[in-house]
Amino acid sequence: MTLPPLPLAYLFSGLALILLLRVFLPGLNVLAWPLAALGSGLLAGGLLTLLAGVLALLRRRTTVTFARSSALVTGGIYRWTRNPIYLALVLILLGAGLLSGNLAALAVPLAAFAALDRHFIPLEEAKTERELGEAYRQYRKRTRRWL
Repeated sequence: MTLPPLPLAYLFSGLALILLLRVFLPGLNVLAWPLAALGSGLLAGGLLTLLAGVLALLRRRTTVTFARSSALVTGGIYRWTRNPIYLALVLILLGAGLLSGNLAALAVPLAAFAALDRHFIPLEEAKTERELGEAYRQYRKRTRRWL
């Protein structure tokens, strides 16, 4: 099985695209300042979610990359979402899109969400189920994919 580009590629590509949309489509820079404030909060929340997800994996000494999983992490932020790092990615992109003020930039987090939810996460979940078996199947039943 071939995994698509790493989530960081989605994140940095998305951030670059948001910046390009702001610069090259200035006529769509129409979002008002209250949305920028909301964007700041979403961006900060995304960064905190990312940190919580990565630290939880590191505490259990399992992989943050796509190497073979050595432990199932179900505590901390993983109690509420099976994919806090992907959730963080979408929150960061949504926050950046709102901060940019560019209406077209809001398509970026939507596209990232769709790509992750329909393509990337199912591949990763199949991999994790093969590696961790019944424990992961039970975790999937009691914990939502996103929130």
